[in-house]
Amino acid sequence: MDTPIPKPRRRRFSKGMYILPSLFTTANMAAGFYAILQVMHASLSEPWHLDFAAKAIGFAVLFDGLDGRIARMTGTSSDFGRELDSLADVITFGVAPAMLAWTWGFRLMPEVALTDWHIKLTQLGAIASFLFLMAGASRLARFNITSNPEPSNPGRPGKKYFVGMPIPAGAGVIAAIVHFEAGDPIISWYTSLTWLAMVTAVSYLMVSTWRFYSFKDITFARATRFA
Repeated sequence: MDTPIPKPRRRRFSKGMYILPSLFTTANMAAGFYAILQVMHASLSEPWHLDFAAKAIGFAVLFDGLDGRIARMTGTSSDFGRELDSLADVITFGVAPAMLAWTWGFRLMPEVALTDWHIKLTQLGAIASFLFLMAGASRLARFNITSNPEPSNPGRPGKKYFVGMPIPAGAGVIAAIVHFEAGDPIISWYTSLTWLAMVTAVSYLMVSTWRFYSFKDITFARATRFA
């Protein structure tokens, strides 16, 4: 009688492996909190705080990409991790860039000759920044409940594409522009108007149904097995 060949047992991950993606999510949230603190400390005499905030958001984009990729590579995705990631994204890519956009483009702008116009522009900037936050939160909510969204521009839906600009990309646009200017705030009202239009446009793209490449099909190793 032939001896049956035992089947290889699947290697089970320790509980610590499930914490690994959450550690990157926590780093994402910490970077967002740091960015908020830097924005609050910014002034005309110390505009470099805004550049530090922009850099923190940039690092948070990296952490956000790593936590999901690590969870998929190791098979440690969980409902807790997904919910934590969404909450972290609201803080880091919603609240922080909204405050950065308003402070850099409107609050620290020198008063123009028409004081009333300066006040109205600052108020409009606050509204646009809130729209950015609201659009980002709505984008996350739609992403969490939609399994097969339909893009409005040509192309079939799939894992290679996001429907609507992801909130980390929207925050990255804000942070990249502020960092390019080294945190020096806008000083002219017409440039501030352009900034108002850009923040509003990014907000619209996040809640739109346009297709954006997700980069999920890019792999660092072709044959990496974890189990």
